Amino acid sequence: MGKIILVTLTAALGIWMIYIALQIKQGGKPQYGSIGQRIRYEDAASQTLFLEKTRRYHLIIGLGFVGVALTAWLISKPAVVLFLYLIYAAVINFARAHIENQLLETDIDTEARS
Repeated sequence: MGKIILVTLTAALGIWMIYIALQIKQGGKPQYGSIGQRIRYEDAASQTLFLEKTRRYHLIIGLGFVGVALTAWLISKPAVVLFLYLIYAAVINFARAHIENQLLETDIDTEARS
């Protein structure tokens, strides 16, 4: 029963992230983002690039959650499922750091040209 709940919640989170990614419009503010994300959007040197990167990040992370849910459903050993979730959590953190680094480099490049 616990495995069913875990897989269902993971898949639901993935679907929610994909839905959020599809709601981010190229011409507008990210409506479903956190307050920090909205502030970063307002301060971004290239708001179009920010929206593109944010949309791609949410889409990839959402697809990853759905993939982890499917993989967790197929794996019968709880310890392997635990390590799968831990590895995916690390991947999410590295992906976020990579995206934020790209956005920061864009901001620094824009400021240097000014």
